[in-house]
Amino acid sequence: MGGHPIRCPIIQRTESYYQVELNPLELRLTLYGSKEDMVKQYSRNCTLREVIDDMRKLFNIDDSKPVQLWNNATLLVSHTDANCSSSSTTIASSSLTMNNMTNVNATTSSSTFVPSVTPPPPPPPPPSSSSSSSGGGGSKVAISDINQRLLDITELEAPNTVLTIEVENPDHTWPSS
Repeated sequence: MGGHPIRCPIIQRTESYYQVELNPLELRLTLYGSKEDMVKQYSRNCTLREVIDDMRKLFNIDDSKPVQLWNNATLLVSHTDANCSSSSTTIASSSLTMNNMTNVNATTSSSTFVPSVTPPPPPPPPPSSSSSSSGGGGSKVAISDINQRLLDITELEAPNTVLTIEVENPDHTWPSS
């Protein structure tokens, strides 16, 4: 009767409201210009930086190459934000502080949840999003913070969401321009 333990992250929605994530977010990922995509699951506590790092590995993109992240026709992360390692915290430590993530263990035979680490601190205030329209191609530009959680980007919940990673050309132009 004792099944395998299930690891479920706890998502902090507000300062006093926590939710156990049972269904991860399924995202379609693709490389710009490719006709193939793949579906991968992410916790809503993941940051855009973690998704970009994962996509670099999945599509064999060198860490030194500049990239941009698109959600359909919306630029989520520009090359200046995606390629800087400006964060003074590592991804491992930011997953505890920036993501407000706590892993819990639960067994299939009982409904008790036991936190494996102490509860996270309250979330930072929501970032002010800077949205603007670009002149060419009709694509929207809504740059997000590289450390923003997927939970905070409501557009990713849409059924036809595709995240596209774009790599800069050798002549320092972007394929989308």
